[in-house]
Amino acid sequence: MNRPFNKKRFWLVVGIIVVAEVLAIGLILQWRYIFPSREVSDLYTKYAEQEGVDASFIKNYRVNDTVFLDVTLLETSDSATWESLCKDFGIASFSLYDKEYKELMTLEHSFDQRLAFDTLVSDNDSAYIMSLIIYSHLNMSMCIFPNIDDNEYDAIINNKYKEIVY
Repeated sequence: MNRPFNKKRFWLVVGIIVVAEVLAIGLILQWRYIFPSREVSDLYTKYAEQEGVDASFIKNYRVNDTVFLDVTLLETSDSATWESLCKDFGIASFSLYDKEYKELMTLEHSFDQRLAFDTLVSDNDSAYIMSLIIYSHLNMSMCIFPNIDDNEYDAIINNKYKEIVY
């Protein structure tokens, strides 16, 4: 059985193969942008799936010209989830504060900070590697800078603290 050569079918098959190859090359080149799971922090991975928590991750957040840090942002909309987050990060519950502090917290800029010290070893001549947690009971949100040293802490406080809290 001898079939005649069909030009339309031939070019259709060639076109489909070329489109598939272009798509495959595009997927390979954009793989880490399309599937960024390896590029996020463990904190983000832990809280991204938790119901009631809106988790965001910023890779290489620019603090100043020389300091770029990873940041995890956690926001909640209900008080029970917020209390759970506060417990996880060692932040005193809002209900434990006295009346005067609660009145201060109702002001427009109600952010506070907490340092969680991780270890006594550092690459940059500082005494500790720590995590900086900037949080707001009023907004039920927190911003976590994990594994920072003294120099990075100073850069955050001097350059970005006002931007974060205002």
